Amino acid sequence: LEKPTDVRALTARLAGRSLLVADDDRFGLPALLRQELRGGVADLAELADAVLLRLAPTPPIFHAIAWRDRPLLAALARRPDDVNARAGLGLTPLHEATNRGWAAGVDELIGAGADVNAAMSDGWTALHSAAQSGELSLLDPLLAAGARVATRNDGGKTPLDVAARWGHARLVERLLDEDGEAATPAALEMAANHGHAEVVRVLLAAGMLSHDDGNALLTAAQAGHVRIVRELLEHGAPVDGVNEGGRTAL
Repeated sequence: LEKPTDVRALTARLAGRSLLVADDDRFGLPALLRQELRGGVADLAELADAVLLRLAPTPPIFHAIAWRDRPLLAALARRPDDVNARAGLGLTPLHEATNRGWAAGVDELIGAGADVNAAMSDGWTALHSAAQSGELSLLDPLLAAGARVATRNDGGKTPLDVAARWGHARLVERLLDEDGEAATPAALEMAANHGHAEVVRVLLAAGMLSHDDGNALLTAAQAGHVRIVRELLEHGAPVDGVNEGGRTAL
Protein backbone atom coordinates (compact mmCIF):
# COMPACT_ATOMS: atom_id res chain seq x y z
CA LEU A 1 0.00 0.00 0.00
CA GLU A 2 2.27 2.76 -1.26
CA LYS A 3 -0.22 5.55 -1.94
CA PRO A 4 -3.85 6.47 -1.16
CA THR A 5 -5.05 5.35 -4.59
CA ASP A 6 -3.76 1.84 -3.81
CA VAL A 7 -5.73 1.84 -0.59
CA ARG A 8 -8.91 3.02 -2.28
CA ALA A 9 -8.61 0.30 -4.93
CA LEU A 10 -8.01 -2.30 -2.25
CA THR A 11 -10.96 -1.22 -0.12
CA ALA A 12 -13.21 -1.42 -3.17
CA ARG A 13 -12.14 -5.01 -3.79
CA LEU A 14 -12.58 -6.01 -0.15
CA ALA A 15 -16.29 -5.11 -0.27
CA GLY A 16 -16.48 -4.33 3.43
CA ARG A 17 -15.07 -7.62 4.72
CA SER A 18 -11.63 -6.49 5.78
CA LEU A 19 -10.35 -4.83 8.89
CA LEU A 20 -9.21 -2.10 6.56
CA VAL A 21 -12.72 -0.77 6.01
CA ALA A 22 -14.42 -1.74 9.29
CA ASP A 23 -16.00 1.45 10.63
CA ASP A 24 -17.61 -0.08 13.70
CA ASP A 25 -16.02 -1.23 16.93
CA ARG A 26 -16.19 -5.00 16.32
CA PHE A 27 -12.44 -5.24 16.20
CA GLY A 28 -11.58 -2.47 18.63
CA LEU A 29 -9.95 -0.31 15.94
CA PRO A 30 -9.50 3.29 17.13
CA ALA A 31 -10.49 5.99 14.69
CA LEU A 32 -6.90 7.19 14.34
CA LEU A 33 -5.71 3.75 13.27
CA ARG A 34 -8.49 3.51 10.72
CA GLN A 35 -7.44 6.90 9.37
CA GLU A 36 -3.84 5.73 9.13
CA LEU A 37 -4.93 2.57 7.36
CA ARG A 38 -6.74 4.56 4.74
CA GLY A 39 -3.58 6.54 4.28
CA GLY A 40 -1.79 3.32 3.45
CA VAL A 41 0.68 3.36 6.32
CA ALA A 42 -0.20 0.07 8.01
CA ASP A 43 0.59 -3.51 7.00
CA LEU A 44 -2.43 -5.79 6.59
CA ALA A 45 -0.78 -8.88 8.05
CA GLU A 46 0.56 -7.02 11.08
CA LEU A 47 -2.82 -5.38 11.59
CA ALA A 48 -4.54 -8.77 11.59
CA ASP A 49 -2.13 -9.99 14.24
CA ALA A 50 -2.57 -6.88 16.39
CA VAL A 51 -6.36 -6.88 16.29
CA LEU A 52 -7.65 -10.41 15.77
CA LEU A 53 -5.33 -12.14 18.22
CA ARG A 54 -6.84 -9.91 20.91
CA LEU A 55 -10.24 -11.47 20.22
CA ALA A 56 -9.37 -15.15 19.89
CA PRO A 57 -6.30 -17.38 19.73
CA THR A 58 -7.29 -18.62 16.28
CA PRO A 59 -4.64 -17.58 13.74
CA PRO A 60 -5.87 -14.52 11.77
CA ILE A 61 -5.54 -16.35 8.45
CA PHE A 62 -8.68 -18.33 9.32
CA HIS A 63 -10.65 -15.07 9.61
CA ALA A 64 -9.42 -14.02 6.17
CA ILE A 65 -10.76 -17.29 4.77
CA ALA A 66 -14.09 -16.94 6.57
CA TRP A 67 -14.48 -13.45 5.04
CA ARG A 68 -13.26 -14.63 1.62
CA ASP A 69 -10.88 -11.70 1.80
CA ARG A 70 -8.26 -12.65 -0.77
CA PRO A 71 -5.97 -9.62 -0.33
CA LEU A 72 -5.75 -10.23 3.42
CA LEU A 73 -5.29 -13.96 2.82
CA ALA A 74 -2.47 -13.24 0.38
CA ALA A 75 -0.76 -10.96 2.90
CA LEU A 76 -0.94 -13.60 5.63
CA ALA A 77 -0.16 -16.61 3.46
CA ARG A 78 3.20 -15.12 2.50
CA ARG A 79 4.36 -15.95 6.01
CA PRO A 80 5.39 -19.65 6.36
CA ASP A 81 4.01 -19.96 9.90
CA ASP A 82 0.60 -18.73 8.75
CA VAL A 83 0.09 -20.66 5.52
CA ASN A 84 0.33 -23.97 7.42
CA ALA A 85 -1.06 -22.73 10.74
CA ARG A 86 -3.16 -25.07 12.87
CA ALA A 87 -6.47 -24.48 14.62
CA GLY A 88 -8.61 -26.86 16.66
CA LEU A 89 -8.40 -30.58 15.78
CA GLY A 90 -5.44 -29.83 13.53
CA LEU A 91 -7.42 -27.77 11.01
CA THR A 92 -5.20 -25.97 8.49
CA PRO A 93 -6.07 -22.94 6.35
CA LEU A 94 -6.24 -25.24 3.31
CA HIS A 95 -8.79 -27.45 5.10
CA GLU A 96 -10.79 -24.35 5.99
CA ALA A 97 -10.83 -22.92 2.47
CA THR A 98 -11.81 -26.31 1.04
CA ASN A 99 -14.51 -26.85 3.66
CA ARG A 100 -15.97 -23.46 2.79
CA GLY A 101 -15.88 -24.19 -0.95
CA TRP A 102 -13.65 -21.21 -1.71
CA ALA A 103 -11.71 -22.24 -4.80
CA ALA A 104 -9.86 -18.91 -5.08
CA GLY A 105 -8.67 -19.31 -1.50
CA VAL A 106 -7.49 -22.85 -2.22
CA ASP A 107 -5.52 -21.55 -5.22
CA GLU A 108 -4.00 -18.74 -3.14
CA LEU A 109 -2.89 -21.08 -0.36
CA ILE A 110 -1.43 -23.66 -2.74
CA GLY A 111 0.46 -20.93 -4.55
CA ALA A 112 1.86 -19.76 -1.21
CA GLY A 113 3.17 -23.24 -0.38
CA ALA A 114 0.43 -24.81 1.73
CA ASP A 115 1.00 -28.48 2.56
CA VAL A 116 -1.66 -30.23 0.46
CA ASN A 117 -1.22 -33.49 2.36
CA ALA A 118 -1.53 -32.08 5.88
CA ALA A 119 -3.97 -34.17 7.91
CA MET A 120 -6.21 -33.23 10.81
CA SER A 121 -6.16 -35.21 14.04
CA ASP A 122 -8.58 -37.73 12.50
CA GLY A 123 -6.50 -38.18 9.35
CA TRP A 124 -8.82 -36.04 7.22
CA THR A 125 -7.01 -34.15 4.45
CA ALA A 126 -8.10 -31.26 2.26
CA LEU A 127 -8.60 -33.81 -0.53
CA HIS A 128 -11.13 -35.64 1.65
CA SER A 129 -13.00 -32.34 2.05
CA ALA A 130 -12.89 -31.65 -1.68
CA ALA A 131 -14.18 -35.16 -2.38
CA GLN A 132 -17.09 -34.61 -0.01
CA SER A 133 -17.94 -31.26 -1.59
CA GLY A 134 -18.36 -32.69 -5.08
CA GLU A 135 -16.56 -29.70 -6.63
CA LEU A 136 -13.91 -30.36 -9.27
CA SER A 137 -12.79 -26.74 -8.87
CA LEU A 138 -11.58 -27.71 -5.38
CA LEU A 139 -10.33 -31.18 -6.25
CA ASP A 140 -8.25 -30.48 -9.35
CA PRO A 141 -5.89 -27.85 -7.84
CA LEU A 142 -5.13 -30.19 -4.94
CA LEU A 143 -4.35 -33.08 -7.28
CA ALA A 144 -2.20 -30.85 -9.47
CA ALA A 145 -0.25 -29.81 -6.37
CA GLY A 146 0.48 -33.42 -5.40
CA ALA A 147 -2.32 -34.35 -3.00
CA ARG A 148 -2.16 -38.10 -2.34
CA VAL A 149 -5.28 -39.92 -3.53
CA ALA A 150 -4.71 -43.08 -1.50
CA THR A 151 -4.38 -41.36 1.89
CA ARG A 152 -6.72 -42.93 4.45
CA ASN A 153 -8.31 -41.16 7.38
CA ASP A 154 -8.59 -42.79 10.80
CA GLY A 155 -11.72 -44.58 9.62
CA GLY A 156 -9.76 -46.18 6.78
CA LYS A 157 -11.48 -44.11 4.07
CA THR A 158 -9.71 -42.56 1.10
CA PRO A 159 -10.94 -39.40 -0.66
CA LEU A 160 -12.35 -41.68 -3.38
CA ASP A 161 -14.36 -43.55 -0.75
CA VAL A 162 -15.73 -40.24 0.49
CA ALA A 163 -16.73 -39.15 -3.01
CA ALA A 164 -18.49 -42.50 -3.51
CA ARG A 165 -20.34 -42.15 -0.20
CA TRP A 166 -21.74 -38.76 -1.20
CA GLY A 167 -22.65 -39.77 -4.75
CA HIS A 168 -20.17 -37.64 -6.70
CA ALA A 169 -19.67 -39.79 -9.79
CA ARG A 170 -17.54 -37.24 -11.68
CA LEU A 171 -15.13 -37.00 -8.77
CA VAL A 172 -14.98 -40.77 -8.42
CA GLU A 173 -14.00 -41.00 -12.10
CA ARG A 174 -11.42 -38.26 -11.69
CA LEU A 175 -9.85 -39.91 -8.66
CA LEU A 176 -9.82 -43.32 -10.33
CA ASP A 177 -8.03 -41.76 -13.31
CA GLU A 178 -5.45 -40.38 -10.87
CA ASP A 179 -4.99 -43.65 -8.98
CA GLY A 180 -6.98 -46.75 -9.90
CA GLU A 181 -6.08 -48.40 -6.59
CA ALA A 182 -7.37 -45.54 -4.42
CA ALA A 183 -10.76 -47.06 -3.61
CA THR A 184 -11.26 -49.45 -0.72
CA PRO A 185 -13.92 -52.21 -0.72
CA ALA A 186 -16.09 -49.80 1.27
CA ALA A 187 -16.54 -47.50 -1.75
CA LEU A 188 -18.85 -49.84 -3.65
CA GLU A 189 -20.70 -50.83 -0.48
CA MET A 190 -21.35 -47.23 0.56
CA ALA A 191 -22.47 -46.18 -2.91
CA ALA A 192 -24.83 -49.16 -3.06
CA ASN A 193 -26.18 -48.52 0.43
CA HIS A 194 -26.96 -44.86 -0.28
CA GLY A 195 -28.53 -45.46 -3.67
CA HIS A 196 -25.88 -43.78 -5.83
CA ALA A 197 -26.48 -45.78 -9.00
CA GLU A 198 -24.16 -43.72 -11.21
CA VAL A 199 -21.28 -44.15 -8.76
CA VAL A 200 -21.95 -47.89 -8.61
CA ARG A 201 -21.73 -48.07 -12.41
CA VAL A 202 -18.44 -46.15 -12.42
CA LEU A 203 -16.94 -48.45 -9.78
CA LEU A 204 -18.16 -51.61 -11.51
CA ALA A 205 -16.64 -50.41 -14.78
CA ALA A 206 -13.36 -49.96 -12.92
CA GLY A 207 -13.48 -53.57 -11.71
CA MET A 208 -14.23 -52.79 -8.08
CA LEU A 209 -16.57 -55.79 -7.74
CA SER A 210 -13.47 -57.98 -7.48
CA HIS A 211 -12.72 -56.28 -4.14
CA ASP A 212 -16.22 -56.81 -2.76
CA ASP A 213 -17.15 -59.73 -0.49
CA GLY A 214 -20.89 -59.52 -1.15
CA ASN A 215 -21.64 -56.60 1.14
CA ALA A 216 -22.52 -54.25 -1.72
CA LEU A 217 -25.34 -56.51 -2.90
CA LEU A 218 -26.51 -57.14 0.65
CA THR A 219 -26.66 -53.45 1.57
CA ALA A 220 -28.39 -52.52 -1.70
CA ALA A 221 -30.99 -55.24 -1.10
CA GLN A 222 -31.55 -54.14 2.48
CA ALA A 223 -32.01 -50.53 1.38
CA GLY A 224 -34.41 -51.53 -1.40
CA HIS A 225 -32.35 -50.15 -4.29
CA VAL A 226 -33.66 -52.52 -6.96
CA ARG A 227 -31.86 -50.84 -9.83
CA ILE A 228 -28.50 -51.20 -8.09
CA VAL A 229 -29.24 -54.80 -7.08
CA ARG A 230 -29.90 -55.62 -10.74
CA GLU A 231 -26.72 -53.86 -11.82
CA LEU A 232 -24.62 -55.77 -9.28
CA LEU A 233 -26.16 -59.13 -10.23
CA GLU A 234 -25.53 -58.47 -13.91
CA HIS A 235 -21.86 -57.95 -13.06
CA GLY A 236 -21.68 -61.21 -11.13
CA ALA A 237 -22.04 -60.06 -7.52
CA PRO A 238 -22.12 -63.12 -5.20
CA VAL A 239 -25.65 -63.80 -3.96
CA ASP A 240 -24.50 -65.97 -1.08
CA GLY A 241 -22.33 -63.36 0.66
CA VAL A 242 -22.94 -63.41 4.42
CA ASN A 243 -22.52 -60.37 6.65
CA GLU A 244 -21.40 -60.38 10.28
CA GLY A 245 -24.98 -61.01 11.39
CA GLY A 246 -25.28 -64.09 9.22
CA ARG A 247 -27.63 -62.48 6.68
CA THR A 248 -27.47 -62.76 2.90
CA ALA A 249 -29.01 -60.63 0.17
CA LEU A 250 -31.74 -63.25 -0.18
